Amino acid sequence: MVPLGSSRRTRTLRTALAAALVVSVGACSSARHGTHLSAPRTVAPTVPSTAPARPPPSTNTVPVLRPTGRAPRVELFGDSLGLEAAGFFTEQLTLAGAQVRTRTLGGTAICDFLPGIASEEASWHPDVAVIQFSGNSLTPCMTDPTTAKPYTGAALVAEYRVSAATAIGILTTGGTRVVLAASPTGRRDTPGAHPLTDMYRDLAASRPGVTFVDAGAAVTANGGYTDRLPCLPGEPCSGTGAETGTNPVRAPDGAHFCPSAPPTVRDGVAACATWSSGAWRFAVALAGAAAPLVGLTVPPTALADAVWIWAHSGGG
Repeated sequence: MVPLGSSRRTRTLRTALAAALVVSVGACSSARHGTHLSAPRTVAPTVPSTAPARPPPSTNTVPVLRPTGRAPRVELFGDSLGLEAAGFFTEQLTLAGAQVRTRTLGGTAICDFLPGIASEEASWHPDVAVIQFSGNSLTPCMTDPTTAKPYTGAALVAEYRVSAATAIGILTTGGTRVVLAASPTGRRDTPGAHPLTDMYRDLAASRPGVTFVDAGAAVTANGGYTDRLPCLPGEPCSGTGAETGTNPVRAPDGAHFCPSAPPTVRDGVAACATWSSGAWRFAVALAGAAAPLVGLTVPPTALADAVWIWAHSGGG
């Protein structure tokens, strides 16, 4: 993720993103370049139960959808923040009993995923689709045809609204419930709510079958950008000295979550070398908004299981 409307974009980055999108987003069939297809799996509890953090409340009441003859299907579409949370998102919802797919790629916008969303709706038909995009304007579909420059400011928000409305139309026409998820502000953003938050909230309030969750609130305090938060019960706690009892929830760049070096992406899953409390909390908010829509509950062992998996896969 880059600051909303940032002008520091290079032609090389835009070209690379466009090339990656052709491979991984348009077809929505590759497990590389930030897209992740995860088959349903069961993760057995191996350490004592620990209650996960509660996600911020979702708005709009949507009737619970209970598919028959199969497990509920939940799919996440998102950018780099979604990519960092994808592994935890998948773990939580798999434990809850869902089939999960995640389609995420850093630097992208909703418009990049519209062909893939249509393909997934037609071929896999998720019961719930979570849409998480934080305001990137790096790819060709986010370029103003009049100026040949990336959309910024109000024009960027307007383009995201059009794209979000199009995605909602594709998904809800087929009966899929949609969750619009707001992202946290970055360190270099203007203080206050994320510029896309109100747009997502208003759009959800006006569309049947759509809910809104302020997932960014899971990693902020007092509504503003936050570097560290009190450790959750049961998670690794890295704070020392004056920071004892707290964990970093944002990356050194002030935009992402991984508190160490940028995460390694393997088969569409972002692996952080250190425990990423921010990615966990963000995933809790996303999964917590999706699960009730199909009558599921993320079990209280989810955090303990995630810590065990992280520790036994190179972390810790």
